[in-house]
Amino acid sequence: MPRRYTALAVILGVGVVFAAIVFIAHRRSESWPLAAGTRQYDVPAAVVSCPTNTFCATAHARKVVIWNGRAITVHQFSLPSLHFGVNDPLSRDIPQMNSDFIQSVSCASPHFCVAVTFGGYAIEFGPGHWGPAIRLTSGKLEGLTAVSCPSSVFCLAGSSTGESYVFNGTSWQSGGSPDPAAAGPNGFSEITAISCPQTEQCLVASALTDPMSGDYNGRVYGFSEGSWSSGSSPVNYAITALACSDSYDCVAGTADGKYLTMASGSWSDPFPVSMTNGQQNIVRIVGASCVKNAGQCFLLDQNGEFYPVTDLSLTLHGTRAFTGLGSGLTSELSCSPGGTCFVGDGSSLYEAKP
Repeated sequence: MPRRYTALAVILGVGVVFAAIVFIAHRRSESWPLAAGTRQYDVPAAVVSCPTNTFCATAHARKVVIWNGRAITVHQFSLPSLHFGVNDPLSRDIPQMNSDFIQSVSCASPHFCVAVTFGGYAIEFGPGHWGPAIRLTSGKLEGLTAVSCPSSVFCLAGSSTGESYVFNGTSWQSGGSPDPAAAGPNGFSEITAISCPQTEQCLVASALTDPMSGDYNGRVYGFSEGSWSSGSSPVNYAITALACSDSYDCVAGTADGKYLTMASGSWSDPFPVSMTNGQQNIVRIVGASCVKNAGQCFLLDQNGEFYPVTDLSLTLHGTRAFTGLGSGLTSELSCSPGGTCFVGDGSSLYEAKP
């Protein structure tokens, strides 16, 4: 090819790449407007737990932020990262730099919170005190994925390999696996969500992967006073959000945009949260939260659509109370007893009253 054409091709190629970068940057900067009455705070939050209207513990990457309604306190943990070998099957999927990122946080009160990391660490903290980071997992391929603390003397955490860990107020110990046959580093089970409305009373959602097809099967197990109940399989997709107002009334959301409720121990059929012209919109449910003993729960999808669930009946037309969250962040929804809900999108904390 003559040099002038080669040079022209290079210039055109650079132009195309530059245009693509500008387009992607523009797309990433897009956000939906906030609904009336929604407040935005300059608090970095990807996961969040708010036991009251004036107290939230949030986390983003390695930072924990405590917000008291007026000011914030930031604490950054320095934790060792996981180091994967070239033959480790997860080394292609989990960046080493992110292995100590905080995956979930739960506060029983403004005085007691626990955060867990994908590196397998649990950290107990509260205003003015930061407990040591305690390694719960034993295998380097096992990360902590969820935690729920209904009181300062009980927490249940779950892992990426289907194992659980129990905090009794002073120390952590193994809680076993809800499905021992599928757990472990060579298994196909991952705990995706936990909700404990009372001490020693929890529901745990697990994604069981079909080793042949790669499809997920969402299962829910009960945990009561150290014992596991057999799991039900309410959906043929991963459950990504789970919340209970008490031990018998719960709501769950899935990765493909469906919700289901549990009343008196029985699950409903799954239904889509969003429809357009009679067709289901495939949208990931990223958060669920229930007001304790009030019969009211809420769901949040990846686009910031907000769905109240009152008396286990979904309001099908959501309210866009928050900015778009479709950037792949792990977002958690937290609604306090006062009826205020909070969510983080990684860079900000948002407050809304349904």
